[in-house]
Amino acid sequence: MKKILVIEDENLIRESIVEILEEEGYDCLQAENGHTGIISAKKNLPDLILCDIKMPEINGHQVLLALREDPATSTIPFVFLSAMVDKKDFRTGMELGADDYITKPFTNDELINAIKTRLSKNEEVQTKLNELKKNIAQSLPHELRTPLISILGYAQLLMDRHKEIYDDQVYEFAQTIHESGLRLHRLIQNFIIYTKLEMLGTGYKADYETKINVSLVTKPFVESIIKKIAKRYQRANDLEYEIEETPVRISLDDLSIIIEEIVDNAFKFSNSDSKIILKIYREKDNFVLIVSDSGRGMKPEQISQVGAYIQFERKKYEQQGSGLGLTISKKLAELHGGTFNINSIYGEKTVVIVTIPAS
Repeated sequence: MKKILVIEDENLIRESIVEILEEEGYDCLQAENGHTGIISAKKNLPDLILCDIKMPEINGHQVLLALREDPATSTIPFVFLSAMVDKKDFRTGMELGADDYITKPFTNDELINAIKTRLSKNEEVQTKLNELKKNIAQSLPHELRTPLISILGYAQLLMDRHKEIYDDQVYEFAQTIHESGLRLHRLIQNFIIYTKLEMLGTGYKADYETKINVSLVTKPFVESIIKKIAKRYQRANDLEYEIEETPVRISLDDLSIIIEEIVDNAFKFSNSDSKIILKIYREKDNFVLIVSDSGRGMKPEQISQVGAYIQFERKKYEQQGSGLGLTISKKLAELHGGTFNINSIYGEKTVVIVTIPAS
């Protein structure tokens, strides 16, 4: 049974709301002012809070601010009740983190529908959050530990047996340490990038877009990225590409991340001696990037579930990776006004198509 806290200083209105909600099967708590409302919310942790704005001593905005500052109550859906919402009140409430407004007077259906909608949206958010936590718990520790073990292990060998090791072995050990360090650095870098992109998605996008300049994509620039990846997988002969010089409205740093993550994914999930084909060209007003491979492929449901720290069939294939690559590429493309699409046939091939405005 969902628990709802009603904070309203007018007894008749408060009791009427509680009666309506209890008839719908909700468990209700009552608070006659902002002070008792804050105490009740922190003590009982309701599933949703209905709160009047105009109250003596502590008003609704102050209640919301106090609850959003407490980690225990910061994510509880908060809906304002108000006889009249002017633009200033509305803007203040949204800036403080209000989820919705219900204007008095309201019908029973309006009240119930607003609550059901808000609870449903909150459940979706919590489900996604729990899934993200689960994926992080399963993926991130493994991905951090694996390269670190190689770094520590080979470094220990060098220290313990430095007098017995030949020069070619020293080089081999150092190369493994270097590669493991690069892998660890890339993982940390991707984590930082993903976090920044999530922040941009919550309110900084418009400001970010004003800072974007047009870059010129050249063949040498792209070659320097994709040849390094092919060498990493020892598959230089598997790489084919056609690159047209074209402008694009994105920084070269961000574009290099997109290219590297998509191409690395293509190599990672395909077998040696199968081709990785990259094409870059301008089509009307768009920069277009296409990367295709004849690898494992993805099922439709897997494509729809692409997200941070998600690795499909991990137990079956034991592949490296945190699941951040495609998510970061998709977010970067969309942040710059572009599109990101995956076309795939399971067990046969995958084609990733990115478009970004050229100017």
